[in-house]
Amino acid sequence: MKKLNVGGAGDGLFFNEKAKTWGFRVVKDGKDIRRKGFKSKTEAKQARIQFLANYEEQEQVKNTGSYSFGFVYEHYKEHGAAEKRENTLKKQESMWRCHIKEQFENLKINETPPGFINNYLTKLYTQGDGFNDRDGAYSFQFVNGFLKFFYLLYGYSYRMGWIDKKKYDSMCEDEHTRIQMPKAQDGDDEENTIETYTLEEIEKMRERIKNSSLYIAFECGYYLGLRISETFGLMWDDVDFKAHTITIRRQMLKSGHNFVLVPCKTTTAKRVIDIPDKLYALLVEHKAKQESYKKEYGTAYKNTETVRVRMRAGQDDPLVGGSFINRREDGSLLSSDSFKSWAKNFKNDLGIHFKYHNLRHTHASTLAALNVPIPKLMERLGHKKISTTQKYYFGNNEIANEKMKQYINNL
Repeated sequence: MKKLNVGGAGDGLFFNEKAKTWGFRVVKDGKDIRRKGFKSKTEAKQARIQFLANYEEQEQVKNTGSYSFGFVYEHYKEHGAAEKRENTLKKQESMWRCHIKEQFENLKINETPPGFINNYLTKLYTQGDGFNDRDGAYSFQFVNGFLKFFYLLYGYSYRMGWIDKKKYDSMCEDEHTRIQMPKAQDGDDEENTIETYTLEEIEKMRERIKNSSLYIAFECGYYLGLRISETFGLMWDDVDFKAHTITIRRQMLKSGHNFVLVPCKTTTAKRVIDIPDKLYALLVEHKAKQESYKKEYGTAYKNTETVRVRMRAGQDDPLVGGSFINRREDGSLLSSDSFKSWAKNFKNDLGIHFKYHNLRHTHASTLAALNVPIPKLMERLGHKKISTTQKYYFGNNEIANEKMKQYINNL
């Protein structure tokens, strides 16, 4: 290859005397490629190195015909995931590392037929993959996350020019050939999976947990219908004691060993909702107790944790000892992990399968049975789609059954 020596720079760089800026030159395949406008020689040199690296990547695609799933995923993590939420990236990494990597890492993304991936999804749904010695199949909702992951990889490959539109359409768009979920078993798709608790079950769990530090969190799920991440993101400033309302404005998630505060799941999830009188009284009492504990413990009160605040792009501010509603008596911070042992207790002692999200389902189903207008329930739950709210009006619970009995007895 002919040695470049432009403007006195033997490494492919040149200086524009008139503009007082630096540029670089690359000759590839008979093309003389130039870029200019860099403030320094170092900046131009680094840009040239990056240009050559990108060029070589594109050449490799042409020569090999396709990158592997492993390469595409690693490239996406480094270059294409900057605007993804940390919790989303964490889920994707777990899905890749724990499940997909072993079978797909070295397969060529451009040469893998949709049927191969469909068979993989079907196996997950009907048999599972034995990860971590797990025996049995995965839920429809869980497997649907894998489908979205494959769509992401093919979409990213198409945007990078690594696959053509024909391949992308055959994998993601054409309803006859695309990757798709296996047929859902009755009641197992996301739209139909609503697990609720009876009033008796609620009372049994309430009786067991009412003297623990998680009692308020439990009642927030039942009386407010909050997501667990929303519950543990609550601070006292969110409560308007005069108006009897609470503002849901953030979530608390875990990132590695750190707790982080991030925006709500969707724009509609940020909302102001009414507090029922029973919960209001509990919050008033809880706030007074928390203030009392602070005085009692003094300097030993453990509200000294640092939570990272990431409520907007680029933000990563430390929050030390925030005014969180959910703390233990000694001031230490509670989180969603705190419910893990209670789930085991409820199962072993009461025979109740506990998921915090089912408190939300119970709350929503109860209000639906009481004929709360759909738009009001949608607003209270922070749903983005009305179809998500409508499913609660077709469920089966005690209140709905009792109302039906009243109606038929009045015929």
